[in-house]
Amino acid sequence: AQFLKWLEPCPPIKFAGDLKRDQSFLINQQSDEPKLLTVTVFNPNASKQNTSLKQMKEPNGRLENANLSYRKAGEVTWNVAKNTTGGDIDYSLDSVYEDNFGYSTLEWNPKGLMDGTYEILIETRCADVGGSDEFSFTRDEIITGVIDLSAPEQYGEVLPLRDDVIVGEEMVVVFTEPLDCTPPLSFDVQVTVNKTDSEIVLKKDKLLVICEGRKIGIQLDLSAGIEPSQLVGEQFTVELGKIDAGSIKDIHGNPMSPLKSTIKFSR
Repeated sequence: AQFLKWLEPCPPIKFAGDLKRDQSFLINQQSDEPKLLTVTVFNPNASKQNTSLKQMKEPNGRLENANLSYRKAGEVTWNVAKNTTGGDIDYSLDSVYEDNFGYSTLEWNPKGLMDGTYEILIETRCADVGGSDEFSFTRDEIITGVIDLSAPEQYGEVLPLRDDVIVGEEMVVVFTEPLDCTPPLSFDVQVTVNKTDSEIVLKKDKLLVICEGRKIGIQLDLSAGIEPSQLVGEQFTVELGKIDAGSIKDIHGNPMSPLKSTIKFSR
């Protein structure tokens, strides 16, 4: 007896876990696994046909691979993502554990990639039978995210570029990249006025602090009960960053280097 078996489309694969929920990703210095992205996928056929991805490869099926791929935003060509040992990420390999529900997890190591916005997709490819695309490959939706492993640094000298500051004048520190300016601000500011026989310490509640884009602006809050006559002609020191707690961070959560976490200058 001969049996006919209808040709089936290439088996689907879907993003799962945090990527499925958030539809975005961020690789930064504060990631759970620094410089790595954990990618969990779901094989729908595990529940429908009780078949794992590796069981759909020859001789049982036409599946050739199930790769995670990436490309930088704006580019056309997709590249197969690499794992922690430098091999291609392929969820159909015998070495990949897939649980009874069809979920499997691997880690993408984007070593060598420049900071920027990237797109990722998960795709299965099958042996070509000359039919339409659905018989050759399937793709899940593209997910867009950011790789940012660079910490912000001070850019140039503190403004104004002179030794004295007029009471009420703004002092500005510029940085190499946009900062996290979400209130409440994640960093500390302190001004210490060095008088001959004492010192006056002004915390954030006595200062006006503006965080905007790549700059932090500071000036005395004269409405907070500060007497200008106590300050005129006196030298003072400004500390900005990590004093008691917190730190200056970029918009993707990377803090300044611990060795540079406090910016200190005098006038």
